[in-house]
Amino acid sequence: AEKSGNGVRIFAKYLFDHTALREQKSIRIHTLGGPVSAVLLGHDGRQSTLRVSMGKVSFVAADLPMNAPGEFVAQQILVGDRAYTATCLSVGNPHCVLMDAPLDEETLGVVGPLVEHHALFPRRTNMQIMQVVDRQTVRALIWERGAGRTESSGSSACAVAATAVRAGLTDRAVKVVMPGGTLEVS
Repeated sequence: AEKSGNGVRIFAKYLFDHTALREQKSIRIHTLGGPVSAVLLGHDGRQSTLRVSMGKVSFVAADLPMNAPGEFVAQQILVGDRAYTATCLSVGNPHCVLMDAPLDEETLGVVGPLVEHHALFPRRTNMQIMQVVDRQTVRALIWERGAGRTESSGSSACAVAATAVRAGLTDRAVKVVMPGGTLEVS
């Protein structure tokens, strides 16, 4: 994987908890998908609060990579025998966010592997199904390439938030609610 939002947070928490970096409160981690910054906002002996800057979002298909010209934003993608509206983007790793698929486990299990292995994605892709709740909240289900159904994903939360913001459906600060928890993304 080029970049993992959850992996970066876990690694940063480990470093803050078990090294002298806690005093520094800020680290830069280099990933195959680009550099990531992590800041320790607080630690109460039981729980750490971190802010992670995942890097720049790109909607350019070639950056995923994806076999399509220009940007792939709110365009139709044929999956099996059905077309869905999708936005494809990179947050250091590839994502295809379905904007109008049913937000349910059955759809995720059927559509996820088809999108992951779709001919448009020469190195496969992560896939999310999103549902806007209101201007500050989006629900998401996640299919992670190589892993399948995933309870939560930091880079997926960023991809879903970026898609919702780009479409004008939410404000720039969004809570992304996933089965495994909620992340605040801005």
